[in-house]
Order: sequence, then structure tokens, then C-alpha cells
Amino acid sequence: MARYKVFNLTIPQITLLAGLKMSVLGMVFFGLTDYITALFPVLFGVILVASAGVSIRKPEKNALAMHIAVLTSVLCSILGISTAMFGTWTTVTSLIEQLLMSGIALVHLTLCINSFYFGRSQSPGDSQVCGINTELTDDKMNSPVPASVVALTFDQ
Repeated sequence: MARYKVFNLTIPQITLLAGLKMSVLGMVFFGLTDYITALFPVLFGVILVASAGVSIRKPEKNALAMHIAVLTSVLCSILGISTAMFGTWTTVTSLIEQLLMSGIALVHLTLCINSFYFGRSQSPGDSQVCGINTELTDDKMNSPVPASVVALTFDQ
């Protein structure tokens, strides 16, 4: 079972690092400006750290946790880029913080999308595994819950 890794880090670990970076970014800029809105990256960072923690501690919740992380990165990117483009920032320092926050989120989002394509099913009968590229085996795993899966594919 080969997991998608970047610099020998899995996506949950990368999510944890992205969340920590956003949290530090927000605290540093809050310290520089004393604007309460400078703490927005901390909010996104806490969500990323929490979703990474769930994914690492409970691997069976990996898909849910990583989808929350991806949604957080999408929202963070949209917020940062739209704020920068439409000029709703109050100072140049605020603009710099928004662009840095968006950059961290966009890198995280790109890596998550690459992980999705790495583990994507190779044929219509295969199952989708998030970030894990497995070979087809006949081994069946016992699960305490009923298995029901809804999968969407964008194959042509």
C-alpha cells in the first residue's frame, strides 16, 4: 500500500504543518498590527490542525477529515485572493498577510488534489482510496459498520 507523500510527509502531516503555519502567520501579524482581523489565519489554521489530528488519530475518518481540510483551504484561498483583488484590505500589511495566507492554502490544496489523483481508481470497478494507491487484492477487511460508499468520478 503506497501512500502519497511529499518530502516524506503524508497529506495529514502536511495539513498539520499548513495549519500551524497559518496559525503562526495570524499571531505574528496580530502582534505587528493589533488588528483583530489579523487573526483570521489562526481560525483557518485551527480547523486544519483539528482535521489533521482527526485523520492521524482515527485513520478510518481520514476521508471526512481531509475533505474538511480541503474545503477550509478552498475557502481560505477564495477569501484571501478576493480580498487582495477587490481592495478590501486596510493596510499594505493586511494585503501581505492575505496573500501569504492564500499561498499556504493554495499549496495545501494543490497537494491534496494531487493526492486524490494518486489514489484514484484506475477502472470503473475499482474503489476510490484517498491518497493511497493500492493493488487489487482479494483480501477483505472486517469492518464493524456496514459498508456503503458513494463515489463520483470525473473520468471521461
